[in-house]
Amino acid sequence: MKQAIVDKNAAVSSAALVSAYHVAKYIPEGVKRWINEVQAALNSGVSKVEFHALGLELDDQEGYDDEYPLEDFEVSLADYMQRITKNNFTATWEQLGEDTEVQETYSLSAYTSIEEAMKNVICFMGMQPCDRTDKLQHGKQTSHHNLKLTGFFRGEEEVLVEIKLAIDIYNPDAGVTMQISVRCKNSEIAEFIAATIQ
Repeated sequence: MKQAIVDKNAAVSSAALVSAYHVAKYIPEGVKRWINEVQAALNSGVSKVEFHALGLELDDQEGYDDEYPLEDFEVSLADYMQRITKNNFTATWEQLGEDTEVQETYSLSAYTSIEEAMKNVICFMGMQPCDRTDKLQHGKQTSHHNLKLTGFFRGEEEVLVEIKLAIDIYNPDAGVTMQISVRCKNSEIAEFIAATIQ
């Protein structure tokens, strides 16, 4: 086989290299003695022979485990939500009914204004504000606000959310209190969305 690897006939050389490749699985030390012939085949100028010689040479080399650093990333509710516009939020809200509703209350101590809390909640939820509830009256400080949001969870289930935000305007450092009500035909999704704020 050693002579066949460097045979002038490309078909013979190629066949010998393929055979050597299979023999190497069972007798690796035997094939290592043919390294000079494999090197010569690599420089033969015939692509088919060079291809098989390269395969044999690379198979003979012991590799090393690659390590790739992974960057940290966060997945939030917004990554699962598709925004949808509802012309009549209240009608759809009523149509879903109270039996599909999940409600939770949270204290958002990181925020000292309703506007700041509202913008961050909209961004986190990844849902579409309805009925212009994402707008506060300009220049007017308010102690409470209702926010209405709609979306499709994972492109499948329609979700409606009503969020009531309240703050003590005399002690804004205490944070914003948020009551979230989620309505969805799938109760597991409603519970999941209501619990993601934690």
